Amino acid sequence: LQWAIGLELFLPPGVPAAVRGRVTVSGDSAQRVAMEDFDWRGRVMSVEFDIEDARLFWDVKIIPDSTRQTIVRYRVDAGTGGILNIREFTGIRGLPRSLTAESPSWEF
Repeated sequence: LQWAIGLELFLPPGVPAAVRGRVTVSGDSAQRVAMEDFDWRGRVMSVEFDIEDARLFWDVKIIPDSTRQTIVRYRVDAGTGGILNIREFTGIRGLPRSLTAESPSWEF
């Protein structure tokens, strides 16, 4: 994980300035946490920052190589890097071809 210890952590523009000091895990690190926990091979569809009930987290959405109609969402705490929630969405239609089995896999 990329922890901010005396260093400026690179954060995308979507992270509000008011909470930047509380974010110690970057989106790249959240993606790595999700991919290392994910038992199957797959590719990251998106990494988004969000706030809910004063909790800061990253939503990492993964498309498994095994199926084209499933998205697995990992919710990773932006302060600790811990996995808060894993949710699977099935029956998804219309995923872009670039995100399905023909595109290269992101492996760590």
